[in-house]
Amino acid sequence: MTPTASSSLEKKAEPAATAPTSGSDGPLATLPPLQPINAAPFPDGATQEQTCAAIKDRDQKDVWLRFGHMLPMYTTGSLFVVQGGEPEMAKIEQFVRHEYAPNLYRADMRQCEGKILLWLGDMLDEDRQDLRGLTHGGRHFAESMRRHLGLTVIEEIYTRSTEGRYRLSDYCKSSAQLCRKLVELNRDNPAGLCGWALTAADRFLPFTPRDDKIRACKKLPIEILACACFTHRNPKRAHEQHLQCGRSIADALQLPSPSD
Repeated sequence: MTPTASSSLEKKAEPAATAPTSGSDGPLATLPPLQPINAAPFPDGATQEQTCAAIKDRDQKDVWLRFGHMLPMYTTGSLFVVQGGEPEMAKIEQFVRHEYAPNLYRADMRQCEGKILLWLGDMLDEDRQDLRGLTHGGRHFAESMRRHLGLTVIEEIYTRSTEGRYRLSDYCKSSAQLCRKLVELNRDNPAGLCGWALTAADRFLPFTPRDDKIRACKKLPIEILACACFTHRNPKRAHEQHLQCGRSIADALQLPSPSD
């Protein structure tokens, strides 16, 4: 499923936002270049100018080119453009934190000229129920903002990691430095590229405290770590790549076993 965009103003779906992926096993020269990647995750890492430009650029249907320099478009999440300013942001913050599936999502927001850019990481577009019986999901949340908060939702954009990973993989194959910057856009992965690398290598590593693993990982060249973000549309090839990468990272870490 590719990221899609819809508008509540026209009351009908806009054309799907495109996110071309190669499905290949190597870097793609045809991948469009991204804007310079922010040094910190959204919302802190985004400037007012960037926020305004992204909100206004509705003609750009490729969500990576519109938002990929400031938000992790390779993860699952729900992105909204909502009419409002600081008072409406406070309403949304309260609603997400205490009323709508409490403690499950975090509302990351910035506003520009009467419009709010709102990102909820890990929120799928379709409805689902949690163990408490609460219904939640991107489309359900958009409707809840309209009905319960009286807000106008201008755009709804949904991303899936199942598709975004392929695009991330191609960018990572083209540049380890770009890979590191893209991975660090995700606030939920404070370990950055080392978080991905240790996940790939963990089965080959001795039992060692995670903090020790991260410290050792951060000393390695990012060119060794970037393979943790590589994937392939062929499941067998993807699995083989993952194992080979994990072994190479584990060998580079050279962590002593507990008996050493």
